[in-house]
Amino acid sequence: MGRSDLEFLSLAIGIVGTFFVCAAVQVKRPKHILEEAFGISREQLREVHSAVQKRTWLLIGFACNVIALLVLMFSRGAQLAEGSVLLEGLTTSESALMVLAAGVVLALGLLHGSRLWSRRYFRNMVIEVLTENQLPLESNVPLAREIGALLGVPADENDTVPSYMRRLRQRLNLPQSPDEVRLSR
Repeated sequence: MGRSDLEFLSLAIGIVGTFFVCAAVQVKRPKHILEEAFGISREQLREVHSAVQKRTWLLIGFACNVIALLVLMFSRGAQLAEGSVLLEGLTTSESALMVLAAGVVLALGLLHGSRLWSRRYFRNMVIEVLTENQLPLESNVPLAREIGALLGVPADENDTVPSYMRRLRQRLNLPQSPDEVRLSR
């Protein structure tokens, strides 16, 4: 791999890293701002999930930028043969398209992986907070249903609120609610 290949690679990785840093600092979507302003926001966990996802993107962005700088430093210091091996025989426009395609593929792969990881991390964090604090899920049924959807506890059409809460509590390994304990006595 020639010096120009390594410089090219470092620039491509740096661009991908900058993309993730920019994605991490984005503000709320206008639709979500309006929903909150009108008091009709249905997804109460949206902000926490968004924060987890933005943190993941920020870490990926900075990691890519650090890797890009290390590759660039290596390319400058290494005594490698001049000339591009990867882009040999391509015109300038073909080389530019290759760079763009490689950057897009890398960014999409990292984006998909980060979404999977942040969703898993967020789900585990919700489970941890709920089990440690044993929150009263019955006091906020819409939030409990949102948590159930996140954890893969679908609402059945024959479910009553107590039966759904019982299944959700079983999924979280939480004790019965105080109301259910009183009814069972």
